[in-house]
Amino acid sequence: MFNKGNTDDILIIQQDIKHKNCRPIEKLFENKARVDSCDFIVLICKNKDSHIFFCEIKSSNSQKNREKALKQINSSKIFFEYLYKNYLEHFNPKDFEISVENSKNIYIYPASISQKNSTFGSDKNYLEFRTIKMDLNGNTYIDNICKFFKI
Repeated sequence: MFNKGNTDDILIIQQDIKHKNCRPIEKLFENKARVDSCDFIVLICKNKDSHIFFCEIKSSNSQKNREKALKQINSSKIFFEYLYKNYLEHFNPKDFEISVENSKNIYIYPASISQKNSTFGSDKNYLEFRTIKMDLNGNTYIDNICKFFKI
């Protein structure tokens, strides 16, 4: 989906849907094979600034989908904070500080659907909308990831 170029300054975290069953998750979450999370998390380091984007792709821009997307994103924020705290515990990096508080929630949907709002939600629990153009097979390609995320 994204062209990251020759940079190590961009990391995309995504739940592996190939391994549908995970015993610890099934036991913790009432026989759910997957925890409801957003589609992917993008971390970008540009000019010594860290940017975090929690991204959810939906087929339409409906109230029901927006509400579900916020729940999935909030679940992913909890997971991300856990990963980050564990990383700090084990590696104790000196110059690696990031905050979910400063992250952005991105709601992605096909460009053929009109965009009615620029944001949805309130306070820090909101969505920013981005549209994508898809080919006939449902694939999309974003050439400039920084431009897409407006940084």
